[in-house]
Amino acid sequence: PLDRFIITKDFGIQAAIDETVGAVIVESIPWLHGVNPRSKQWWINLRDLCTNRNINLIVDDVAGSFGKLGYAFSTDRYNISADIIATSKAITAGYVPFGATFANKKIVDVLKDSTWDHSHTYNPSAYAIEACNCVLERLDEFNNIPRLEENLSDIFFHTGLESCNIGLVGELKLPTTKSPEQYWKAGLELNIYVPDRFIIVMPVIANEEYFFRLATSIRTLLSL
Repeated sequence: PLDRFIITKDFGIQAAIDETVGAVIVESIPWLHGVNPRSKQWWINLRDLCTNRNINLIVDDVAGSFGKLGYAFSTDRYNISADIIATSKAITAGYVPFGATFANKKIVDVLKDSTWDHSHTYNPSAYAIEACNCVLERLDEFNNIPRLEENLSDIFFHTGLESCNIGLVGELKLPTTKSPEQYWKAGLELNIYVPDRFIIVMPVIANEEYFFRLATSIRTLLSL
């Protein structure tokens, strides 16, 4: 768990781990209790730590993959590699239930030479695979994540409030806690874990109309 790491101001990492630890599991972009992105150097330090101590780095990339941080995998943004990456949801843009686990050659070589082999009663359908392919095509076709990221930053900046965003994931700290009813009136949904913050994950295909409606909803929420 992350509480076993000492995080310094520059996001360097000193690990309190021993020889019994076989893997470190990290979420690519913590957001449920507030958007807390880690720096590129933080990720590089973590990758070096795992490599030097022969520990597998497992990235839970459900919240950050397939465009949410600007790339197919969040690790690409930080220019590192993970031993195992877990994904789902955005891999089909949420249209079809689907999840996938990716592993490097080191992991795959161990699995293919062992008795570890299983299947499920509900395997991915051709429909789910096609939805996944469409998402990948969209990422190549639009390639506009930097523009979307900048647009979200601009909307947050003009509120004059404390904010944070990375890729398509953003957080706006509200001056006062808003009720679920106030969120609904503004056409938004409340995150019950941090009711004093507005948290958003934008779609890859966001257009001008989307940003206009988003800015309008935020202004409405702040006025309530």
